[in-house]
Amino acid sequence: MEMYRAKKGAMIDDEDAQRYGERIAQIEAANQNTEDLPGLIIDDAHSDESPLNEYFEWDNEKAGWKYRRHQAQMLLCSIEVKIINPNRETEEYTRAFHPVKITVQESKDTKPYEISTWTNKTRILSEPELRKQIIGKAMDELNMWRARYDQYTELSTVFDAIQQVRMELK
Repeated sequence: MEMYRAKKGAMIDDEDAQRYGERIAQIEAANQNTEDLPGLIIDDAHSDESPLNEYFEWDNEKAGWKYRRHQAQMLLCSIEVKIINPNRETEEYTRAFHPVKITVQESKDTKPYEISTWTNKTRILSEPELRKQIIGKAMDELNMWRARYDQYTELSTVFDAIQQVRMELK
């Protein structure tokens, strides 16, 4: 039996990942000649007996809103903004919007809470807490990249640079 676990940041836990992974493997094994695994998963999940059923939103109104929210997030991921760097005399395009967590306090009498949202590059660059979040995410991505390619000694100077930046940020 394969061992499955939830990816860091996933909306499921390791126990769910194991149950869902096993079921998806069964579906795939039973339908080897298809390219539509997501469609097969949804078909299977329609059954109340399927362990996948609980994962999906079956209320069409709620599901429609969640899907449109997902589309909006994909739209935010698709837009770039031109950055002009006068020091290097270059023009580059970079991601215009990033997901961040911000603290909200509705009134001075209420307790502040954190929400996940998206914001633009200008705000991120001007607010130290948001900038710290994006740099932290970038470092996490660099560390994952390093772990993936660590066996390639040809990249040792890049690994050293990652380590140097990590030390400077501490």
